[in-house]
Amino acid sequence: MRPTTCRTGCRGWKTRPKTSHAPHELSPRLHLEPTRCCWSALLCPMHAVVGKAVVCLGALILLSAAAVNPWVGVYYQDYIENYRDVMLGYAILAAGLAALLAALGWTAARRARERWTGAAILAATVALILLADRGLLVYFGLPYWVSDPDVGYRHRANSVRVLGSRMSPSKDNRFKGVRVAINRFGHHDDDFALQKSPGQLRGLMLGDSVTMGHGLDRVGTAAHQLEQILAAYGPDGRSHQIINAGVEGYSTNHQYALLRESLAFEPDFITVGLCLNDLTEPAVLNRDLGGVGGFGGVQHLSSALAGWLVNETGYGRLVSWWRAPATDLLQRQLSQRYNVDALARDPDDPRFAVGWRLVLGNLESIYALARERGIDVVLLVYPFTFQLFDPDLQIPQRRLLLHAREQGVDAVDLTPVFEKRIRADIDLIRQQVVSRNALAPEHIALIRDFQAKRYFFDEHHPTALGNRVVAVRLAEYLHRRGLAELDPASMRAEHGRLLDYRPNVFEFRMSNNPQDIARTAYLYYLYNQEIGKIRNVIAIGLKAATKPEVRAQLYRALGEIERAMGYEAAAVATLRRAAQQ
Repeated sequence: MRPTTCRTGCRGWKTRPKTSHAPHELSPRLHLEPTRCCWSALLCPMHAVVGKAVVCLGALILLSAAAVNPWVGVYYQDYIENYRDVMLGYAILAAGLAALLAALGWTAARRARERWTGAAILAATVALILLADRGLLVYFGLPYWVSDPDVGYRHRANSVRVLGSRMSPSKDNRFKGVRVAINRFGHHDDDFALQKSPGQLRGLMLGDSVTMGHGLDRVGTAAHQLEQILAAYGPDGRSHQIINAGVEGYSTNHQYALLRESLAFEPDFITVGLCLNDLTEPAVLNRDLGGVGGFGGVQHLSSALAGWLVNETGYGRLVSWWRAPATDLLQRQLSQRYNVDALARDPDDPRFAVGWRLVLGNLESIYALARERGIDVVLLVYPFTFQLFDPDLQIPQRRLLLHAREQGVDAVDLTPVFEKRIRADIDLIRQQVVSRNALAPEHIALIRDFQAKRYFFDEHHPTALGNRVVAVRLAEYLHRRGLAELDPASMRAEHGRLLDYRPNVFEFRMSNNPQDIARTAYLYYLYNQEIGKIRNVIAIGLKAATKPEVRAQLYRALGEIERAMGYEAAAVATLRRAAQQ
């Protein structure tokens, strides 16, 4: 037999007739030879169907690219900055796959060959898998951290994220809309030249979220404000560049690794911002110490490929999302065991022995490297607000200062700096604001705790005004050390005017604790605030409270304040509502 062409155009093997007869038969019998049939002819119509289906799939994918891209996404995504990179990646990939599928589908339908049809089916399958991954990534988004095999994670270079969105949720409503922009070097800072210009004073600020500026844009960070102070009160014409190298969740081991690569910036001085959670978080986050092995949804993996698959793909983000409840539960349990409150009350607790050893050892490595390069280094120790005005809880700070002195390194304890500022606020409030009654000692304690909210978002993250206090203190240190020329008298005067202006009026994070809310309402009364503001405070508590007795407590507090302010009718109605709870 020889190959022939059937009427459908496929090359195959035609069946041939064959004659034979049995010995007892008088005439031959005609039957078909059992040869290979023309399977290609039978499948030929399917080539066209598959080819057209693949072309249609390509058209649908192209249509999805027209809908999922940064230019259209701005109309339906809450903060497009958070999704611009993944949406652009989806659109480019979808357009490329659509073109590929259209070409393969058209070829498969026209050529009617098994290999082209198989290639089209394979390409369509792979395209759907890839697009599903990118689609998941568009939904989950990417944080402004990226996995790094050396330090665990770092800031995503040239990224912008807006806090308070679905992808970057915030428990503090004031953070909603805050724009965090990361430069090409991975810093929460503006872009700058790698090479230092002649005569420029360049500083490098290492640290965690306290240094980085948690909840703040670039302008509110201590690094930016220090840069502005040096420019405003220093000699004309001198350039200043203060590099904000803080990264949320970093401890001293990360800072040491970051310092080694940051020496390329040729800093004139280095600050190491240390918060007490640097001593507790290694046990919470470090997988080798039994921690969760991740931060901010980014898993810390030693392999770059594994880190990319887990953290940079849609399927990896889906798995992380699925595992998040268990991971969060473990992190909360570890945070309760290894917490700063326990550390402050008993620094010698065996639970924190590993943390002390790691932190002090890494600090010594940082100091030694700076000393080797001839760079001045200063340790900045930040307080937790519950430590303010309580020397018994400030033992960890004193231990860190003593260690720095033993290493021949300067250190600045910011605890007394904030205490001094809060005392000044209280003096101003007593003189300018409080007029109804003389303040009792318990009132002073309430006001002292409340005024800390002017400088801290929570227990340890400074506000923009808190970072102003830090920047001024650091500028004074640089001037005293001869690293920066300043007019300290003018700087202090302007700084004082800024902080002394209306110390009782500021934005702060409202607690959901009913007792805290009732105290806040009472402080507003002492501060001579309008009744509308006091009612708004109570309304926040009522929205969060579910138990009748708690709601009754809040209504009673409001009723008593309304009565004291002369709103008798409103007070009667409010107290009646308290009785009805």
